[in-house]
Amino acid sequence: MKKLNQYAFKLGALSLTLFSLAACQTTKQGNITKDSTATTVVPQESKQPDGNASQTKYAVTATGTIGEITPGKDGYMAELKADDGNSYMTTLSVMRLEKKYIQFKTGDRVRVAGDTIHLENKVNILVKEAQKLN
Repeated sequence: MKKLNQYAFKLGALSLTLFSLAACQTTKQGNITKDSTATTVVPQESKQPDGNASQTKYAVTATGTIGEITPGKDGYMAELKADDGNSYMTTLSVMRLEKKYIQFKTGDRVRVAGDTIHLENKVNILVKEAQKLN
């Protein structure tokens, strides 16, 4: 009976491990990585208007006005109403920005750049560069 319990425990642990690995499986298609919770767009080569190729530094750069701000553990999230008519959620963290970390206020005009993730049909900019404009 004792050996049966040991085998059942090992089988359960193995099953749990395999299930966890299958649930977190990631697939990659071109420059878009998909997993069970988010889609990440990775910057890749783009064409300039003159037809020359150049490597983009970040997936998106947006300029606009800061809206609602939500404090977080190591930074904050802020709604950005961009000049192009889009609305973005931005995540500004001490870990990502390091010495360039800046605290914006509601109504500030800013330019942000970073990589993106798409959650619940919203684009979230993981800010790596931030600048307050006049």
